[in-house]
Amino acid sequence: MRFIKPESPFRSKFSYQNMMYLAAAEIIPAVAKKSWDDFVRDRIFQPLGMKESNTSVTQLSMSQDVATPTIVITRDHEH
Repeated sequence: MRFIKPESPFRSKFSYQNMMYLAAAEIIPAVAKKSWDDFVRDRIFQPLGMKESNTSVTQLSMSQDVATPTIVITRDHEH
């Protein structure tokens, strides 16, 4: 993290990045003694009553009510 240059001065604007989520995903199992998936389920989803939320692509594919991206490919036809 020390080599990543900030996009803007400290506390001047919001900048999203994934590196700290990656760090948390490595730290959580060592500290909490459970996987990132179990930790998020137990500490976030369950207390908030989010019974259909999960972090697993496998579980997601088993759900009946899932939003999925749609890609529309069109081809221009000459007339």
